[in-house]
Amino acid sequence: MSDLRISNLAKLLVHYSTKVQQGDKVLIWGFPLEPIAAPLVTEVFREVLKAGGHPNYFIDLEDIMY
Repeated sequence: MSDLRISNLAKLLVHYSTKVQQGDKVLIWGFPLEPIAAPLVTEVFREVLKAGGHPNYFIDLEDIMY
């Protein structure tokens, strides 16, 4: 079961703060992403899809060196 607070925050970010619309390209960038933020990134990704956007993500984790 997902946390309703996270779902509501994702909806607020996608539909109010950024007003994602059909066909918009959206980059979700986490730097550095703490594991605790993963559910929010996932929900934002889902909300962008629901809004008709095209989400891409760039996640920078401290444990991954490149």
